[in-house]
Amino acid sequence: MIYSSRCGQHEHANFVLTFDGRLDARRLRDAMRLAMDAEPVFGCRYVPGRKPHWERRTDLDSLPLCTLTETGNFSRELERFVATPCDGTRDPLLSTCIVRGETDALFFKTSHLAADGAGCKELLSLVAGFFRDPKRATHRAVPNVGSRGAGQLFSQTGWRECLRILRQPTHKRAKDIWCFPTVNRHDSGGLRFVLRRLEPATFDALRVFGKRFDATLNNVFVAACFRALWRFLDFPPAIPQSIVIPTDARQYLRHGRTEAICNFTAPLHATIERITDEPFDQTLTRIRNCPLAGPARRERALAALFWISVLYHLSRSRVERSFEAALKGPSSQVVFTNVGAFDPDQFDFGVPLTDIYRISQAATAPGLLIAVSSFRRKLTFAINYPSRAIRPEDIERFFDIFIEELQSAAEATLSPATPETAHPAPHLPNRR
Repeated sequence: MIYSSRCGQHEHANFVLTFDGRLDARRLRDAMRLAMDAEPVFGCRYVPGRKPHWERRTDLDSLPLCTLTETGNFSRELERFVATPCDGTRDPLLSTCIVRGETDALFFKTSHLAADGAGCKELLSLVAGFFRDPKRATHRAVPNVGSRGAGQLFSQTGWRECLRILRQPTHKRAKDIWCFPTVNRHDSGGLRFVLRRLEPATFDALRVFGKRFDATLNNVFVAACFRALWRFLDFPPAIPQSIVIPTDARQYLRHGRTEAICNFTAPLHATIERITDEPFDQTLTRIRNCPLAGPARRERALAALFWISVLYHLSRSRVERSFEAALKGPSSQVVFTNVGAFDPDQFDFGVPLTDIYRISQAATAPGLLIAVSSFRRKLTFAINYPSRAIRPEDIERFFDIFIEELQSAAEATLSPATPETAHPAPHLPNRR
């Protein structure tokens, strides 16, 4: 299904790690090569066609899996790395670059064809484990031949329960009407990205704000996203619109993880309309009341995975045509994805880790994909976008409005300091 939707978004995502020390490039390459044996799909190329399949590569030992660049210009190297394409039918499904300045940074690129955000985190953690223990690099990894399909969820749920869920009424997405402005959709150019980062004090304030209304932190982010789009587009009231919220379905498995690293994301959505002069907390309450929590969320995730599997196996060409038709239209599909927190212990390379965040794949214009991740309560929001199709100033202005909305929620909690967090009121972050 990810390959079928390739016209709607670029297939590669990037992770950025910074260290207080040095990494050994040879050890890192050995660790990546071992990971390609431990999780065999990452040592393959995708072969499309009437019967698409994964084909094991014969050139694994000669692939340039890790490069080392010595430079003082971290930002330029990151821009170059993120803009480098990754075609899963031809290129390696993972690659890295060590950027060496006073300390080292690691850029890690993976293909969405093989794994979603949570799966890529598992892969990165696996590479870190192999790197941390060089003795393991002298042994062949045992291939993980476990299931990568949605059938894991269906079998654990039970077919009777699955049928009960599938008989229930579905919650349809609203027809996309809003459209992020574009200038040249036929010549999208290379990829660029924009980041906004919020400090731990703001993280704490937003979490407290959400708890006041029995809402999650992600609910707060989605509410801010709706409000920012309404303001940026000057969108009229009383017209329901949807934001797609990819949901990690691993949480509904018995052990919280799939048998093998894979894509296991259900595309849920929140649908609300604009209400003139509505305060943030009321928007948040409406997001919270969408069927995105508890049993309803689980059931919607299961149903989404089921129908995706059915459509892919029965009518793949029809799915591809529908994606292409949607892309030719004037409207935007907006996606908000949260890859969650990075636990330092899971990404231990044996060198002190000072920062880590994810820059997700780019949506094809006029689509928009906003991603968030966190490390030690520091939030990183990222938008990756085609540089010629969308004006950088439009992305910057939308992001500024989005951060202003989050700021308003944070300031409602901290004014100027509260015993709940003991932090002073946060300020708008610097652009990066």
